[in-house]
Amino acid sequence: TFTTMDNQSSELPDMRPPKPVDNISVGSPEYNATTITVTWSMGENTAEGLIVTSITAKVELNNTEVEGSLQTLGSDETEATFTLPGPGNYVFVVSTHNEYSASEDTVAVVAHTVEKTRPPPTPKPTQPPTQPKPTKA
Repeated sequence: TFTTMDNQSSELPDMRPPKPVDNISVGSPEYNATTITVTWSMGENTAEGLIVTSITAKVELNNTEVEGSLQTLGSDETEATFTLPGPGNYVFVVSTHNEYSASEDTVAVVAHTVEKTRPPPTPKPTQPPTQPKPTKA
């Protein structure tokens, strides 16, 4: 007999590359927050019994990796927190890895915009101003 990737017995190692992470999303920070947490799940990899040996996560700004953002995480991690340098349109990139993933696309991405801080609007008065009453001397 012979073994293919489709009919492997459960005693043999799974020799398939992992799938990208599922449900990648950015937490709900304040509109101008620069500390951002990205979360994901491993649903498809778990369901298919695929081996993940590590996960990498990084941030890109204008198609360039933000310096110092690359994180190598354990295979069971489901979040990463990044401190961003300021306002901009960021892309968070999460990749799964195992010994068979070198030539495979295992990337999941999510975009997020950090707005520039703006001064609050000046509220309009709810009542017209009143003249102060004269005081008797």
